[in-house]
Amino acid sequence: VMGIIYDVLQAAVVGGFSVSALIDLLNSEDQAASVLESLTAVPFSSADVSFESKLSSFFAAAEKLYSALDAESRKTAFAFVIMVLMLFRIIRATAAHPRTGVLTGTV
Repeated sequence: VMGIIYDVLQAAVVGGFSVSALIDLLNSEDQAASVLESLTAVPFSSADVSFESKLSSFFAAAEKLYSALDAESRKTAFAFVIMVLMLFRIIRATAAHPRTGVLTGTV
């Protein structure tokens, strides 16, 4: 019974993650354009804007970029955890067969 519950939960998590990744992929062009536009919109060559304002605009844009990179890093780490859990499930499933059970018993 626990194996079935684990499989259903794993399928739900993988499905949810896949939908989330697909949505992020579809929105990635707009997000990348927004981040790059905010970085290139800093008026460094303008003499009318104070240096503090330029720095403030630049660091706000850089923070936006770091935030996007951090979110991508967290998604990658979560995907790795999902894959490791799937690997453990595969190893456990192969233990059911008498011949491969010898191999998984040594791990």
